[in-house]
Amino acid sequence: MSETSDQAAADRWTRLREDGQDALEAGRYEDAERHWLQASAIAEGFPPPDARLAQSCHDLARLYSLRARYDLAAPLMRRELEVYQACFGPEHPLVCQAWGNLGMVLGERQETGEAVQCLARAAELSQKLYGPQSVQLADMIGYLAVLSQPGPAAEALMRQSLHIKQQALGSDHPTLASSIGNLANLLTKMGRWDEAVPLYEQTLALNESRLLPDDPRVADTLFNLARGYLAQQRLAEAERLMRGLLRLDEANLGARHPRIESVLETLAQIRAQQDDLDGAQELRERVVALRERRLGPAHVLLAQSLSQLSEIYARRGLYRAAEQLLGRALQMARSAFPGHPLVPVLLLNLADLAFLQEQFPEVEQRCEEAMPLAEAIGIPTFGLAARIAKRWADALDATDRPDEAERLRQRARHLLRRATEAGGPFPVEW
Repeated sequence: MSETSDQAAADRWTRLREDGQDALEAGRYEDAERHWLQASAIAEGFPPPDARLAQSCHDLARLYSLRARYDLAAPLMRRELEVYQACFGPEHPLVCQAWGNLGMVLGERQETGEAVQCLARAAELSQKLYGPQSVQLADMIGYLAVLSQPGPAAEALMRQSLHIKQQALGSDHPTLASSIGNLANLLTKMGRWDEAVPLYEQTLALNESRLLPDDPRVADTLFNLARGYLAQQRLAEAERLMRGLLRLDEANLGARHPRIESVLETLAQIRAQQDDLDGAQELRERVVALRERRLGPAHVLLAQSLSQLSEIYARRGLYRAAEQLLGRALQMARSAFPGHPLVPVLLLNLADLAFLQEQFPEVEQRCEEAMPLAEAIGIPTFGLAARIAKRWADALDATDRPDEAERLRQRARHLLRRATEAGGPFPVEW
């Protein structure tokens, strides 16, 4: 290309980037994607290596990450890293940022091993480039905490990250929202909703101060806060937030987006706790239909939905229908994901159903199968194993075997004590 055409291409690339950013800030995601795809095509024509190509990859990856399209974001993040390394070498700030971005996206894709490696590299570079009290290092520590097993170690990392950022930016800085929200998410995984809810409220206030109402980050926080209100039995507040979020998501994401299913299920939980079993059943049947259409006949989320619907049938005395749903879910779980915590959860649900019908030998059979599965998974499911032991003990009491029942209750107490020592017990929500 001539010097004139080179400059024209560079100017057009800059305008398209700016137009894409304007569209993103206005919530026009399709326009942002169109502008940035055009900018990326122009950048591909610049003589390599050119940092503008890496920037275009970053723009598109950021957009796809906001839309939870991590399958599209990950290869773009890899390309961004490769180009920046070619341009600047291995220890440049943009290379450090690219390692962190790639690690976060891989974490969202559940590629935890490689994600941790990327984030550890980013943390090492951050400390070298910016120092031990830098916001950049705090970000990497926080992301590593997100990928860690829930417990005291992860909480310590998360609080260290938040403390560094608060010292550097002040306690009310808008960019603290993600760190505060991540700490709240960790606390919910550890069952500490009363501590998490004020943090979600703080996250929402910070996000609303700088983002549009339909920004995905605002919607995510609304969802988490509503779940917190539900856990605290603040049902009216939870329902108000969830119904508002449902309208927002249907308008922005479409009626078949995965979060619609999660919102509907949460509304069903609220209805069930209000003893509106008709409303809860209608919502859960809708979730089953949506997930079966989206995921096919054998998926962990579909099995979860079948289990949740069976709970409503059982409460209505429709034991045969509940048992059929649980049997279908269990068959699905055993064949498709045998090591998943859902398998012992479903066995416990079948045991609970048998107990309601005073079928005590079946309760024992289900618990005997479920107990070693829950214990084998590890500390995060020790609370579940304790619940199984207690239900098994109930069946033994009902058949006049108090000594055996007491031994199982002691086992349950031991499991809960071990889970508590590790920072739990951790809720298993299926």
